[in-house]
Amino acid sequence: MAIEWDAIEDAVKLGSGRAVPLDDPTSFLGRFARARSTARFSGRQLGFSFRSDPGASSDGGYAEIRTERNGVYL
Repeated sequence: MAIEWDAIEDAVKLGSGRAVPLDDPTSFLGRFARARSTARFSGRQLGFSFRSDPGASSDGGYAEIRTERNGVYL
């Protein structure tokens, strides 16, 4: 399996960090960018095999690239 991620927009800062209580869902800091992921994968077992379409991508769905710092796990 191989997956490639490419940002398609500039990253934006999200989250409130320590400006809110640690159990608040926004108690994180991160940079997020919409992305396109492209994957290739295949498998084989006991006479059965499969392979993804060449260049299958997330264009019909959603992907993101991010760096994040959590406050606590909610």
